Amino acid sequence: MMKPTVGKIIFGLSVLAVITVMIIGIIIIESPSEIRNKKIDRDTVHELRLIQITVDRYWLSNNVLPPDLITLVKESGPRFLQDDSEVQGTTSYSKVDSTTYKLCAIFLTNSFESNDLTPQDLRPGAIDWRHMTGRFCYTLQVRDDMRR
Repeated sequence: MMKPTVGKIIFGLSVLAVITVMIIGIIIIESPSEIRNKKIDRDTVHELRLIQITVDRYWLSNNVLPPDLITLVKESGPRFLQDDSEVQGTTSYSKVDSTTYKLCAIFLTNSFESNDLTPQDLRPGAIDWRHMTGRFCYTLQVRDDMRR
């Protein structure tokens, strides 16, 4: 039986290290479809934030919540519902009571599993826009400072 030479041992360890790094890379690195889905979800959250801001502005002008998104678009003229075909049609709005409403959207990823929080997400009083995969709803209220 022949003893392995130092060169063969180093070669074997090198091959093992390369294979280990490749396996770790495959596990850690996101696929292009995962990256695309996260971008679509970020765009959806951005749209929901714009709707929330526009609902607050509508409340400020009318002292009432809009009855639906169509009224919000007609009176406020926001472009956010018309720009992105990937996001369009995945969001909905409904009144709960005189100052509370729901914004719902369909998401492709679970943001609770990632740590993609922005500085805007971390400021005091910020809305938690994290979501599960699939249809997810946020129950929101007109800001207190607008109801005075």
